[in-house]
Amino acid sequence: MVFLLLTGGEVFLRPDFFDIYKPLTGMGLILTLFTNGTLITEEVAARLAETPASRTEITLYGATASTYETVTGVPGSYERCRAGIERLIRRRVPLALKTAITRHNVGELAAMQQMAGDWGLPFSTGWLLSKRPDGVPSDVEECRLSPLDCASLAANCGSADEWTEAALRESSAGSDRSFACLAGLSGFAVNPMGEMNACLEFTLPATRPLEIGFSTAWKEVQRFVDGAPPPAPVCL
Repeated sequence: MVFLLLTGGEVFLRPDFFDIYKPLTGMGLILTLFTNGTLITEEVAARLAETPASRTEITLYGATASTYETVTGVPGSYERCRAGIERLIRRRVPLALKTAITRHNVGELAAMQQMAGDWGLPFSTGWLLSKRPDGVPSDVEECRLSPLDCASLAANCGSADEWTEAALRESSAGSDRSFACLAGLSGFAVNPMGEMNACLEFTLPATRPLEIGFSTAWKEVQRFVDGAPPPAPVCL
């Protein structure tokens, strides 16, 4: 394994985060952290600076407190996010900003790009909003941009990751594989319960590497992906 992403939920909600993180920093991995930045205290920033990840990415949900907190629903989260960003900048922790574009914050996209520029940080965008994999209801469909709105933004806002995904989808046209991504080829996800799945969007195959060994668990993920039925013509 070369690349490892630690994400959530919010990784810094775990009181044992650094017990997990610190050993990983000595394994030669290209390590990435995803966080919303609101829990990055002075102590957390200092500990990250001791052994920084290759990249930490913080999500902005708006350029103003009113928009940001409309998306998060958490009063005070905008200022806590800004404070977390500035603490990491002061300690020279490798940092990038991004946003998940919604109907609530799309009007502040240019202002968020400007914020990142003012901090001297790279900025990327995404518009993929998925339902919760645990089935808990959410208002994701009310937040999503329409496909036409996404297409109109793509030329100006597409991140490298999204263009890579688009290229993979193009190259898989006519393929009989349901998965046009790297799941089961060179990628997998492990959830907080220790279950290995095809990706974060799936709760399957829920194999347990700590019980059956990594190699066996990985083969089960591969079998799950390879055994998926071909996509329906309407999906293609």
